[in-house]
Amino acid sequence: MLDAFQAWRSLEADAGVPLYVRTGGVSISPQGLDYVEQVAASLTSIDVPHRRMGGRDWNRCSPMFA
Repeated sequence: MLDAFQAWRSLEADAGVPLYVRTGGVSISPQGLDYVEQVAASLTSIDVPHRRMGGRDWNRCSPMFA
C-alpha cells in the first residue's frame, strides 16, 4: 500500500494536478476469518489511522447501511 501511495504522489507531481483523493474505506469479514485483522495490521504498519468495531457498533454509527 505504501508503494501505491508514493506512486500516486509521484504521478501527481509529474502531471501537475491532483489525481488521487484519499478517502475512507470499510473492510468486513465473517467471524473466524482474519481478513480484517490483516487489513488493520497493514494500515498500522504504514501509520494510517483506522478503527475497528463489531457489527452492532457499525449499525449504530452507520444506520444508512442497515
